[in-house]
Amino acid sequence: MAGVRSSMFLAVRGSKEQFAERLTGLKKHSSLSYALLERKLGRPASTINDWCKGKHLPYQRDNDDFERLLELFEVERSDRAEWMRWLNDLRSGADRHDSPENPYRGLAAYTADDASLYFGRQQLVDLLTERIETSRSTEPPTPTIVLGPSGSGKTSLIQAGLIPRATDDGSKVVCIHPYDGLDPIDDILATPESHRRRQPIVVFVDQFEEVFAPTGRVPTNPATQRTAVDAPDVGTYLDAIERLARRTDVQLVVAARADFFQEIASVPALAVGVTAGPVVVGPPDVSAITECIYGPAERAGLIIEPRLHAEIMREFTRPGALDRSATLPLLSHVLWMLAESRDGDTLTFERYAELGGLNHAMGKSADAAYERLVPHVDAQVIRDLFIELVQMNGDGRPTRRHLTLDRAQSIDSHERSMVIAEFARRRLLTVDADIVCITHESLVQAWPRLRVWIDDARVDLIAAQRIRHATEQWVETGRPRDGLLRGSLLDDAIHAIGSPTTHGQLSPLHRAFVEASRGARAEDEAAEAALLSRQLAMQSTLLTSSEPSIAAQVAIAAYRTSATSEATAVLLATAESLPGPRSIFDPGSFHTFVGADGRIVVANNPVGGVTVTDPRGGRRLVREASADEIGAAALVDDTVLVVSSAGVEAIDLASGASRALTHDPGGGALAVTTSASGEAVVAFADRIVALDLDSGVERLLVGEVDDKTLTISAASGLVATGSHSGRVRVDDLDSAPSSAPSRDRTWCPSETPCGALLLIPELHSLIAGFYDGHVVRLPLDPTAPADSQRLTEVPCASWINGLAISPEGALLASASSDGTVRFWSTETWSEIPAPLRHPAVVTDVVITADTVITAGEDGIVRTWRRPDDAGALDRPPASIWSLTLDESGRYALSGSRDHTRLWALDDDHRPVAVVRELTSNGSDGPGLLSGTTLLSTDASVGYIGGRRGQMFVAETSGDVLPDLERLESNMYELVEAITHSPDGLTLAAVDRAGIVDVWRRTDLADRFRLVASQRIEPPGLGLALSTAGQLCAVSESGRATLWQIDEDQLSSPVSWSTGSSFALCVEAHPSKPWFVVGNADRTASIWSTADLTGSGVQEIARVSGPTGHVMSVAFSRSGTRLAAGSTDGNVWLWDLSSPTHPVEIAAIPSGEAGVYAVALSADDRHVLGAGPHERINRWVLDPDEAIARILDRCGDTLTPAEWSRLIPERIPFRDLRSTDDE
Repeated sequence: MAGVRSSMFLAVRGSKEQFAERLTGLKKHSSLSYALLERKLGRPASTINDWCKGKHLPYQRDNDDFERLLELFEVERSDRAEWMRWLNDLRSGADRHDSPENPYRGLAAYTADDASLYFGRQQLVDLLTERIETSRSTEPPTPTIVLGPSGSGKTSLIQAGLIPRATDDGSKVVCIHPYDGLDPIDDILATPESHRRRQPIVVFVDQFEEVFAPTGRVPTNPATQRTAVDAPDVGTYLDAIERLARRTDVQLVVAARADFFQEIASVPALAVGVTAGPVVVGPPDVSAITECIYGPAERAGLIIEPRLHAEIMREFTRPGALDRSATLPLLSHVLWMLAESRDGDTLTFERYAELGGLNHAMGKSADAAYERLVPHVDAQVIRDLFIELVQMNGDGRPTRRHLTLDRAQSIDSHERSMVIAEFARRRLLTVDADIVCITHESLVQAWPRLRVWIDDARVDLIAAQRIRHATEQWVETGRPRDGLLRGSLLDDAIHAIGSPTTHGQLSPLHRAFVEASRGARAEDEAAEAALLSRQLAMQSTLLTSSEPSIAAQVAIAAYRTSATSEATAVLLATAESLPGPRSIFDPGSFHTFVGADGRIVVANNPVGGVTVTDPRGGRRLVREASADEIGAAALVDDTVLVVSSAGVEAIDLASGASRALTHDPGGGALAVTTSASGEAVVAFADRIVALDLDSGVERLLVGEVDDKTLTISAASGLVATGSHSGRVRVDDLDSAPSSAPSRDRTWCPSETPCGALLLIPELHSLIAGFYDGHVVRLPLDPTAPADSQRLTEVPCASWINGLAISPEGALLASASSDGTVRFWSTETWSEIPAPLRHPAVVTDVVITADTVITAGEDGIVRTWRRPDDAGALDRPPASIWSLTLDESGRYALSGSRDHTRLWALDDDHRPVAVVRELTSNGSDGPGLLSGTTLLSTDASVGYIGGRRGQMFVAETSGDVLPDLERLESNMYELVEAITHSPDGLTLAAVDRAGIVDVWRRTDLADRFRLVASQRIEPPGLGLALSTAGQLCAVSESGRATLWQIDEDQLSSPVSWSTGSSFALCVEAHPSKPWFVVGNADRTASIWSTADLTGSGVQEIARVSGPTGHVMSVAFSRSGTRLAAGSTDGNVWLWDLSSPTHPVEIAAIPSGEAGVYAVALSADDRHVLGAGPHERINRWVLDPDEAIARILDRCGDTLTPAEWSRLIPERIPFRDLRSTDDE
């Protein structure tokens, strides 16, 4: 860079202010920082700053340094001479207008250049000099510790008192500050040790307390961008001080606030100096104050009015008038103001009084600056700047803090520049080496307006201080997670960083610390939520068999707490398995009926109300509660019959209209049922009659009843009654009234009362339940033996209250007061070991086509899935081994060793319906089918594998078993897998012997022809064909083999190992050259076959989780999900959004012993799984859709009491159907 020509600045020499302005311009043009100038010039940065800011001119002794400064500013030699002549002119008084300069420094500290103006501390300077001389007798020299309260003048004592004496002795003096970082110390430590004991390097560390309680000052050296108050450097900084103190050629002088005595004593290198006795800088006495007043004035030729001196001394000595520790800054400021505003050379009492004296001069000066600014600057700007320039110390007291000019002016820069300039002009702010700060902390107490601002912002300032302190500890200890903020401290910190008050209080590091704390809290809350979610998911699983509706709702709570894979799994599972709603009524006995349209009619005893609920759980009250208890009830089409103390009442369910059929105030009616002809059959205490529902006309059936009738049942022209004595009798509805039934129509199988009867004429049976807990079958066929048959090998623990038969007559159920519902197959009359357990007495039970409905004395009507799975097939179920969907997703083809079936998937709700059977074992002799099938893309054809290598083709349309077309094949053992290309033109299969056959056709109307056969290491288990024509086969050997199909030709095979165990299945990605292989080692691996000739087959990812063999795998149509069926009974789902890092979505329990086949629907909405019992389960994949489905079907949601019992109290109660934000 060429030398800077400054002649244009010197054409007309100006005032001292113009001198400073142009010098500042040179400094800015050079881009040199004050810290860098300090190192290059060897003069304090504050001195260079004073020259540039015009605080004072370079002295005569500074000529060489000043000329060197101009050279650093790259001023040309001829121009440097001009600068020196201008400087000499200014020194000679050409710009002084015969007025002496201000000899006072106000709130600014005295520097070495001000030594001639420094008075009042001579004794302390002598003591400090003597202490240093004494300390040099040790090796290394004992550090000298200087302590004093804030405002006592420690910095001035050393800068203007000690340093000039040390330099006069020929010692080199280095002044450093913690905010300078490690660079100055490193520079000293880098020099060889000289062992000059008599004249060591004097290293003065000022404001050492900032190592422990930093003011937020940033580094003056932009190259380092390091601040000593940043906690990472604290330990390192103290280590550097230790090394410095061990040098024999270094005399360490440390100045700090007295309230940091303990911290300094804790530093081993400084403790010896503390033991030797620190130099304490206390308040000045009267004589020192007098020297401070007169000494500088005499040097500058100023006159102190005697009255002024007397008033200052009066205020100084008046008891309680002043805080003695604040005396010096207040006095220095008022003297500076007097000298600045003097008229002539005399400092007067009158002007002193106008300024407000020692107590008020500073505040009035600040107010004057404020009033001068507010017409041009928003008052909020002034307030915000000063709030940024203060901070709270550990005791909650406000102290000053340092800001860089850039940071101080980062917002409202123009207005803030005006504020800084005005307050700096009055020496209330100091701009030093690109740093701005309140010149002295006394301003905080002396300016009432600032105190109000601080009080208003106190909460945020204290929070900011806590943040800074916590940040330092956190970083100093290596940023541990347990060092982050928590609880209310974090709440305060979050509020603080969002407050405008803390804009300049907190650095990016501090804000990053709070954000890290906030992030840790979020992680902790997420972890806690995940734990609660998993607990709730487990709770849901445990409730599935006993309280399916509650289990589904707990699954919703689990998922909403945290979308863990466990919660997602139970949510999707319960959405699929939820059989129907539950309804909550007042506790009591219930009579429950189900209408043909799925309506549930509930008659409630003892409340007396009658309610109709729809299949989704909606309800309508058709009979208000009354004092008349319902003793019995029956349903006839749209009419419910109730027996109460008032008689028999018929209630129309549509209108709610009620009419009395009988009126028996004495309560003679005991039980009611309905006949096949639509009559009401009523048992009274003395008779049994049939009532016409339209006319109410009574027809006598049994004329004399010698025992109290407890229950009644009618069917197919018969009426059965059960009595209190345990006797059961059957009468004909159409015969003449009788009092003594035939011997073969009367039984007494128990000595306890008969609580329930059920006539099943189709099965020639009467089922009776007794109070001793037994269920008994009584034969109605006159040709059969009359002996009764106990169905309960082990009786229920209490009364039998109700009996029910399924619509098709295959399933019998009993309801007991022991809280159980038990089931029997009517084919064998053997009990099905799948009882439903309730928390209360079960008063009634109803079986529908696919559910069981129970009523309990706890007031809850529950819906359950039938234990025989409702859709029971017409033959013993077999395991499904294959499952494929067509392109539309409307049909599925399943294969078992006994059947090949086409299923309809149109309806979103279970059960998936069987549309057609394509094959059975009888089609081609026993043992025909292998269980392997494939559905064509248009669902028109099914491809079926045989047990002896056969490949069959079957049309899916028609009403009878189709004729099977057999394809030519080289396979001869059980066909394990079939696959085809997306265009339907290529078909392939593999058998257990390892034979891979490939068929081709030119268009969809053609017949497939065998074009190739290959062999893999047997037994072959899986086969898949990709969109790119790559055919992949896997075998029990644990290897995969790949061919490229080109027209009718297969390429040479490429083979690789897929895992540590044998490979069971394989599937191709719908759009990428990837295959997923399911392994017996409980993993599924994804492989890329994109570059077979280069890098070869590459493993992309391997997923784990299943605890059993992976039997089947499937990609979603979008390719973003992977499903797997396992012998652990779960359908496993992974998200492949990041293919190399799959994320587990859920492991959906199927309720089966295994899942042997999986498929994902064409619209990616459902996953299907099949296994034992020849049943296909279908689960919705969208959790929101699952929640909607559950809420649509669950009936009444959790009550507050249930929530409190089931859900941890950390999760507040909310109505699951509420749309409020969670």
